[in-house]
Amino acid sequence: MNITEGNLYEMNNVLSYRRKLTELEMKIAIKDMQTFIEKIGAKPTGPVVRASFQMTNGVADVELMIPIDRVPTVFGNYDFKPVFRLKNALRLEYNGNYSDYPDAVKQLSDYMLNNKLIPTTVGYTIEKNMSDKSVKKMYYADTYVGISENIL
Repeated sequence: MNITEGNLYEMNNVLSYRRKLTELEMKIAIKDMQTFIEKIGAKPTGPVVRASFQMTNGVADVELMIPIDRVPTVFGNYDFKPVFRLKNALRLEYNGNYSDYPDAVKQLSDYMLNNKLIPTTVGYTIEKNMSDKSVKKMYYADTYVGISENIL
């Protein structure tokens, strides 16, 4: 695990989907997005980015984003963002067991608290391996949180 400050994360031509979903519904939504991207003749230019805004009883208010290689002419059930840019972000680089990832996120929160950093966004997680997340498998992900430049 590694935490760095002052990072930029940027994507162009982003297909976005925000809903309240369970973990299973989220997996289905990602597959549906990937199918839609193929259907419109586009290709992903980066991994799926996930942002969770709130979690209640196993249901997350989540935004799923996938950058694609063109501006679509149809959007279906999705929103389109020409540019997604997250500036002055903390970056949590995580390589470890999937079951230990929540502890790493807690350490990121502690880092912000200890360094008096004020978050301006939720965490945006980019999973580098989305296949099997069993306890024995390694999990690789980056999580970015926008930080205020204000000194209060």
